[in-house]
Amino acid sequence: MRNIHYISAGAGSGKTHTLTEILADHIASGFCRPGEVLLTTFTEAAASEFREKTRRKLLEKGLVDAAFEMAGARIGTIHSVAKSLIDRYWYRLGLAPSVTVLDDEGRTRHINESLAALATDDDLRAFRRLQRCFGFTRQEGLYQVSNPDFWKQHLERILAWMDNYEVSLEESLDYCRRQFDAFFLMHPGDTSLEAQLEQVKSYLQAVSNSGETSPTTRNNIAPLLALSVEEESYVFTVKALSTVGNLPKKLQNKPFAPGYVQVCETLEKSLRHVSHGRLLKDYVERIFRLAADWRRDYADYKRRNRLIDFNDMERYSVQLLDLEEVARDIRKSTRLVLVDEFQDCSPIEIRLFDHLSEIVEESVWVGDTKQSIYGFRGSNAEMIETVTQQFSEDAAQPNAAGCFRTSLPKSYRSREKLVRAANAVFTPIFGPAAALEPHHGEEGVESVPPLELWQVGGDFFEGVADGVEALIRLGGVAPGDIAILARRNDQVDALAGSLRNRGIPVATAETAIGDYLEVQLLVALLNYAVLHDDFSKAAILALLADCPVDELLERRLDYLADPGDSRWLEEDDLFRKIDRVIDRNRQQSISGFVESLIVELDFENRINRWSGPEAARRRAHLDSVLALAADYETQAAQTGGASLGGFARCLEQGQMTERPFEKDPWAVSVLSYHKSKGLEWKHVILTGLERDYRKRLFAQDLFEVQLHRAADSDGGDARRLISLFPNLFGASSVPRCLEDQLRELLHYEAADRRVGREEARLLYVGFTRARDQLIAVQPLKSARNGTTTPQSLEWLIQVGAATNERMWHAWNEPIPIRPFVGAAASRTAVEPPTAERYLRPEPPVQTPELRYLQPSQLAADPNRKPEVTLVADRGARIELRAGAETPMAEIGTTLHNILALCSPGSENVTGRTRQILGRHGMETVVPHPEQIGAMAEWLFGWLEREYGPARKIWHERPIRMWCNGQELNGSIDLVWETDHGCVVVDFKSFPGTREAVTNPSGEHFAGRYAPQLTAYRRVLEAAGEQVRDTLVCYVVQGCLVRV
Repeated sequence: MRNIHYISAGAGSGKTHTLTEILADHIASGFCRPGEVLLTTFTEAAASEFREKTRRKLLEKGLVDAAFEMAGARIGTIHSVAKSLIDRYWYRLGLAPSVTVLDDEGRTRHINESLAALATDDDLRAFRRLQRCFGFTRQEGLYQVSNPDFWKQHLERILAWMDNYEVSLEESLDYCRRQFDAFFLMHPGDTSLEAQLEQVKSYLQAVSNSGETSPTTRNNIAPLLALSVEEESYVFTVKALSTVGNLPKKLQNKPFAPGYVQVCETLEKSLRHVSHGRLLKDYVERIFRLAADWRRDYADYKRRNRLIDFNDMERYSVQLLDLEEVARDIRKSTRLVLVDEFQDCSPIEIRLFDHLSEIVEESVWVGDTKQSIYGFRGSNAEMIETVTQQFSEDAAQPNAAGCFRTSLPKSYRSREKLVRAANAVFTPIFGPAAALEPHHGEEGVESVPPLELWQVGGDFFEGVADGVEALIRLGGVAPGDIAILARRNDQVDALAGSLRNRGIPVATAETAIGDYLEVQLLVALLNYAVLHDDFSKAAILALLADCPVDELLERRLDYLADPGDSRWLEEDDLFRKIDRVIDRNRQQSISGFVESLIVELDFENRINRWSGPEAARRRAHLDSVLALAADYETQAAQTGGASLGGFARCLEQGQMTERPFEKDPWAVSVLSYHKSKGLEWKHVILTGLERDYRKRLFAQDLFEVQLHRAADSDGGDARRLISLFPNLFGASSVPRCLEDQLRELLHYEAADRRVGREEARLLYVGFTRARDQLIAVQPLKSARNGTTTPQSLEWLIQVGAATNERMWHAWNEPIPIRPFVGAAASRTAVEPPTAERYLRPEPPVQTPELRYLQPSQLAADPNRKPEVTLVADRGARIELRAGAETPMAEIGTTLHNILALCSPGSENVTGRTRQILGRHGMETVVPHPEQIGAMAEWLFGWLEREYGPARKIWHERPIRMWCNGQELNGSIDLVWETDHGCVVVDFKSFPGTREAVTNPSGEHFAGRYAPQLTAYRRVLEAAGEQVRDTLVCYVVQGCLVRV
């Protein structure tokens, strides 16, 4: 690592602004040209934001040419940068000259389709035997259900870790064997394990037969007697130990053979019996062999089909940077590397940026390990900290390699008291470096308590919805200013449902598309088209014909009683119609077939009947399915595997590229803590604070597939071992007799520290989303006598943010408490309020909107018609050949971008115009690019003749001002600044007639822009500048009007 400036950027500290300033300053100083910059971030949206903000900064500095060149700057995601390297140097990697990227969705689909064929019949028999013995389960909603696919989940997790770390399967397998040998120590005595467990069964039978045994105890024993001690030995042992341990004292003391004490000893020894260890060692050996086989087959699959996945792109890029030819080319073409969200980098991505730093002159990495919450995706906060702690803290004295680190000092997001509260809570957890200075004061929010506690009894989700409704109706808060954060997706769904039932609009993140009714109906129809099976028919009846379950069962039973010669529902009118639609469209592509089903089976009407106000959301799901079908076809065209059944499986398995959460300005955001990262709201509500992560350590963070440092790793490299110790106890607690051994064997203390840090980082992310108010929710427990007591906020206590006596214990100011009691009956209200009543609530005077109003959103005075005068006419138009499918907004954006690069006497305007038109795909829409340059020259000439020569010309001059309690943000298209004042010009692309823009009763009357231009005038005058005139330039028409 060489010449790196690492910037620690806490939540709301202006990370994006800082990176933009650094980039613009380096370009302005002559250190580099835009084409010599490489900036990586994690989303295309963020990349576009960086490009646009930097372009505006350069225009502010008068660097028009540099701003124009920003179009060629290499700003994009890590994968787009890696792909560009591979496209250029493919021949050094032994790849085909043209390869296709297999995205995560395609990779997941391949895993699902290939794993089943990978395991041999002998493997599958072994897995079934293991399932019977240990009874592996998975969580499905509120219940634990049998999990026959446990081996696939273990294998998928191992493959994911192998993608991101340097893992030796041989060393990992040896590590697992040693774990099992250390735990399963008990050898059989004179009698076999099965014989000993049969004696336990006899004991339980005797207890059950006793006249002193209660019905409850008998009911607990009955399922155990039905288990096979030969095939289900571990399941029997775990459940029997729990049942025997809970026997009443009077039964423990009864002289049942072989005796209570001996039974307990037998069961405890059985838990660690060597035969169970042999089964697990055999299992792990099979899984690691399958992992190696799958990796080999997957590499062959990609090579045959000329595919690379995201992990290949990163790995190949690192390989290329090791080549002198590549390093030499990059050294010539790149001087500055900027990395955004460095804390979310995986080990291979850290290596990539490490290599780049050795090649280029300067690197700037920006991140915040306090917000490193994506460990499940491969990021590693410990590795980031190990790497960056080696850097000097003094920018004036970097370390020997020229590396140093600094911190951004201020919070620009939250009000002063919230920043102080965050400092008080989190500096004891993360250290003094976590503290930020507030940029904002308390103006405008004095009456809003920064911290608040809601104590919720009754139905929890309804109680929270009560609180949100009170915020909106009584507090005058707009729904779009509220966010509720939850720990699990099922809690997100429940909270969103309670709000929707009240007519409160809700925005949620959507990933697993197969969960929605409209998609389930499509899956049933696709399966029916392939299989014509009765299960698909039943699903179609339930979803498309609103057939209740009891009626469905009755129809099925009637058929089974007298099936006759026909198949079930063969003569049904609905299925005759479906059969005709299927037969008519069977020869179409998959996406065409799906679209035909949607249209011809009237999904639109079905969606309206299901959802009312939610119809738009369901239509969006169908649009996503059509897009997914097209992607599936493209992928299948490369691999030869397209089928209706295969696409149905994709939908059933919820395969859909995860989309970033998008805020809706008119809806309450309900989402997980993880998805809230990078976003902000005025009011944030934290739920799940009672979660006790230590109780879940055994189930989630000790067992199953885990990652450990290699013996000689210092944490700063990517060498790791994988352990696989399945959860042998399902939903049951770990037996007390095993706790100490498992704590030591599975490194409980280290896991507790690691998970504790992860939980603290997640809490920090949630806490720092709020601008004005943070609301914590505490559930109330109800006793049988009707009294309630607050549940302990274990999450806060365990990470050090609270004590049993006080929430946010480091914050000294009083925290208001508001009680809410949720009534379950309100979920089924006959006539919930309509959504419209919450869309645009009128806030009371004392709580105005404070931020983010654009000038174009300013409302005109309906009682006053502004005066509009046509002051200049060029007499020539810009010819447009825009079809109905070409949006004028896109044309307007293109024209704005071109005019922003034009100044009097600019050279090669036509050439630059052609380039911009090409990038926007507008070459045919604007066939004569020279006309735009001529229009600009006419405008500048007229302004100079009318107002005098400009001493400075501002393009897209940024403005910011307060307007009636709201913060106005935007930019002025053109400011012609002379010695005697300035002229404001706003560009419009409306291609109509002069009469249309000067007619006061017309739709396109230029007077509607009067509030916008008035705001521009006020901003400039407040800055001490005299405004001589405000004009609207209709670029396509070639005319100017005064407003």
